[in-house]
Amino acid sequence: MERQILSPQEIQQYVQVRVNQLREVQEDDAHVSVPLPEPRSAGIDGCNWTMQIPGEEKAYRLDIRYIVEEAQKRVNLP
Repeated sequence: MERQILSPQEIQQYVQVRVNQLREVQEDDAHVSVPLPEPRSAGIDGCNWTMQIPGEEKAYRLDIRYIVEEAQKRVNLP
């Protein structure tokens, strides 16, 4: 699948929208701030960015990690 090219802010928004839709986040009325993606050399997977999830989001860490991994399959930085 061809990755869509998005700016760092667009990737951040892409992930943020999906995190905000998590049932647990909505039930807890939590505010989870998604950071900007960090550029990296494209790896074997073809992705050229990473995202560090803040430690205070431990309750949602696995769900957020899954969302980031799915985003990394679909979008890249320019």
